[in-house]
Amino acid sequence: MKSGKLRALMVTGGAPLEQLPGAVPFDSLFPGLGIPGWHGIFTTDGTPKPVLEKLAADIRFVLGFRPVANGSANRGGALGVSGDEFNAIVRRDYERWARSSQKQAAGG
Repeated sequence: MKSGKLRALMVTGGAPLEQLPGAVPFDSLFPGLGIPGWHGIFTTDGTPKPVLEKLAADIRFVLGFRPVANGSANRGGALGVSGDEFNAIVRRDYERWARSSQKQAAGG
């Protein structure tokens, strides 16, 4: 894209990205259907709390390295939400796409 051979037309969120000027946010054309992207680390149910806390601390440590933080920011990413916040994101997206699937299955 920097060379001008490619042009970004759309971004999959609700807001424009500074790194992709002119790319239209998906939500501006299809309100409520934006496709937020995220990455996460999952553990098995019942993982002891001290293990979860150590894992979270280690992840925050890695995310604190400048190249990692800068790379994520350049892609419009957010870094290091808490386990509860991440669970809420996963739950929200699961429910959203389940409703969408049910609607399609019903012919709507």
